[in-house]
Amino acid sequence: MIAIVDGGSTKCDWYITNADYSQHFETQTIGFNPNLISEQKILHEIENTPLLSTHRNNIKKIYFFGAGCGTQENKKRLQKIFQKHFVKAQAIIENDLMGAVRSVYNGEKAVIGILGTGSNSCFFDGNSLLQISPSLGYILGDEGSGNALGKAILRAYFMKMLPEELSENFKKKYHLTIQDVLENLYQKSQPNVYLAKFSEFIFEYKNDDFIKRLIKIEFQKYIDYQILPYLKYQPKEFHFVGSIAYHYKDLLIEIAQENNIKIDNIIKKPIDGLVKSIIK
Repeated sequence: MIAIVDGGSTKCDWYITNADYSQHFETQTIGFNPNLISEQKILHEIENTPLLSTHRNNIKKIYFFGAGCGTQENKKRLQKIFQKHFVKAQAIIENDLMGAVRSVYNGEKAVIGILGTGSNSCFFDGNSLLQISPSLGYILGDEGSGNALGKAILRAYFMKMLPEELSENFKKKYHLTIQDVLENLYQKSQPNVYLAKFSEFIFEYKNDDFIKRLIKIEFQKYIDYQILPYLKYQPKEFHFVGSIAYHYKDLLIEIAQENNIKIDNIIKKPIDGLVKSIIK
């Protein structure tokens, strides 16, 4: 059996199939970003996911495309974890950008962007993947992402910048104190995922003028830092993957058009395209 995995910071989508591809299984785990989660927690999650436990000795190859897997050190860390559980498997680890590329690339020079819990981008010409703008994580980077939107709404709420009705609705929904936020950001694991959950409020009120401006400001930052630097390579297409790109596609398309960029494709999950690219 082989396992194909799209590994985001919030969750991983697993597609497991037998040798002749006549039967497959799907499951989800939490995100396995090695920059944000311990080896022990990843292994515990694998061991306690029934499908992965059932097939631990049957899986012979794992294709894992994950957030935080851009360095050799992190790739080796995940390989070590997988080998502890999937004792007969060879683990091929690539970063989430390559997963995004393989899920949408169709032959033209393209810029591929990720907008989910975090954000990233690259240029792909069919042979080489080029990344100009580094992914600086949820503290310094991740422009336009779920956690960036979460930070923006939290900042507006606590700094008394939200319109009164929005502020009251936010207060009723979350009952937050500053101490709650600081504890989750500085004392608990996966602060990026914590921040991203507040983007749910933004989605709920995405047609409000204040919220719409907030989203557009974040998307413009993303375009400035993560997309415009690639225009000098004359890409033919622009593709985006991830939950934020998908759920806010109208505003993303609008901001892109204001920057003379035509978006060709927006998909929520890369896993379907990944499966097709590997199982040919």
